[in-house]
Amino acid sequence: MLRHPCGPFNYTMRTEYASPDIATESALRKSASTEQQFVAFQSVRELAGSTDASFSFGIRASRPAGGAAGDRYLATDIGTVGGWLYYWNGTSWEILAGWASGTNAARAAITVTAVDDGAWFYTTDTSKFWEVSAGAWVDRTPASGVADGDKGDITVSGSGATWTVDSDVITYAKMQNVSATDKLLGRSTAGAGDVEEIACTAAGRAILDDTNAAAQRTTLGLGSVDNTADTAKPVSTAQQTALDLKANKANETHTGTTQFDVTTEKLGATATYKKMGQIAASLTGTGNVGAGEDDLHSITILANTLGTALDTIDFFFAGITGANANNKRLRVYFGTNVLVDTGVGNWNNADWEIRGTIMRSSATVQRSIAAVRVNGVNAFVDSVTGNQTLTGDLTLKVTGEAVSNNDIVCNLSRVNWIPAP
Repeated sequence: MLRHPCGPFNYTMRTEYASPDIATESALRKSASTEQQFVAFQSVRELAGSTDASFSFGIRASRPAGGAAGDRYLATDIGTVGGWLYYWNGTSWEILAGWASGTNAARAAITVTAVDDGAWFYTTDTSKFWEVSAGAWVDRTPASGVADGDKGDITVSGSGATWTVDSDVITYAKMQNVSATDKLLGRSTAGAGDVEEIACTAAGRAILDDTNAAAQRTTLGLGSVDNTADTAKPVSTAQQTALDLKANKANETHTGTTQFDVTTEKLGATATYKKMGQIAASLTGTGNVGAGEDDLHSITILANTLGTALDTIDFFFAGITGANANNKRLRVYFGTNVLVDTGVGNWNNADWEIRGTIMRSSATVQRSIAAVRVNGVNAFVDSVTGNQTLTGDLTLKVTGEAVSNNDIVCNLSRVNWIPAP
């Protein structure tokens, strides 16, 4: 019996019937959709088996609740193309043949059960093959790419995502050819980067192929350069002439007048020649900072400057005070000894100066005297016996102690060294 395509199509087969007649098949082809035409008739022809089997098709939800053993039902609403063919085994429906395709969303919208086990669906938008198994969708898409493992010179990992060339497998023959003769592989461009060709000159190659340092010296024309002893090294005539004009550092006797400039030299304790000179001088104005004592001018007296008894240092400091009645105080230090301490005074907008002398008495004893003048008037004189060790560097400095910034300013300092007679 043939029904309208919108309703079920029933077709009764008997064992002696080999295939539908031409008229019936033609009518079915015209009324059914393309997938129904071929899936249905192929299934009917090849899968019919009962004596009185019924074949029908329609949407999956319209599949009969039961039927006679061998009855077939083609669900045509599965995906865009194809369908699922069920048969009644006498107790329940089973998939006889099932294949369809469509979008993954269309597949996911199909609620499957164990009745659908064995049916297949291909998702055209994700290129996956799905099978219904144990009443659920199972992704049966074959694995693509190369399986993980060592492929000889290359190891594949990360499910085919990572290909790693094995160590020590790339031979020279497989490397890129160099462009010409006399090329070294390295990098002449600054920083890290690709390997580059570096030109090697014939002279450079001549050195590179030498077997040892002696051969390299010969190539360079330096065969005589072989750790020659200092005593065997020649001195040129010009060098010897210059050396003959120099004096020995020790035990040298000079005749006539010899002058040495010791203004910036460090004077040794054993020096037998000395010249009076200026050790330091400054015109940089430096004032105190706020309350407390601050260094104004500071000079380093090098070790052994007072290397001989009666060696002398003269010092001079001068400056101004702020135009206020704040308490002010000046001190002069030599090492840790206080050579001058004016005590507290409220000098207002005054000029001041300190002059003094330090003379060596022995290696650890010095005598000093200093005079302080304020606005041209002698304030007082200090005389001190010092105990500084003269074989090390010492600091000579003037400090100011006041209340506000620049209450005391040192604008000038000078320190002279005078040798013992």
